[in-house]
Amino acid sequence: PSLDELARLSAKLKLAKAKLVSAEQRWNMLVERSRFYAELKEGSNPPGYPRVVEGGAPLLSRANARLSVAGEYARYVWRRWLRTPACRFLGASAAVLSGMVLWSEATLAAPASLSPFRLFLS
Repeated sequence: PSLDELARLSAKLKLAKAKLVSAEQRWNMLVERSRFYAELKEGSNPPGYPRVVEGGAPLLSRANARLSVAGEYARYVWRRWLRTPACRFLGASAAVLSGMVLWSEATLAAPASLSPFRLFLS
């Protein structure tokens, strides 16, 4: 094969490798999501219960295992109960602030100060 053919094959190989890595990442993400939603559907207990650590393990590894369990439980609580209300609250707050900015800009040329921010500043 000529040098041009080898260069073209090398470029195709690099592109195929990038596509393979991308597909593998998408697959792993889909598997993780499906496991999470399957746990939610089945109503399983929060992850990390019970986790056994040997009594002879060093103090740092036992503390790390407990923090790992606490982190998994916090992630479970966030995804199960807190994420949706928090996102709705943040969305509503952003909408209210956006409306206040638009109202302030719309009444900028008015002779009286109708800005809602004047109430906060005074």
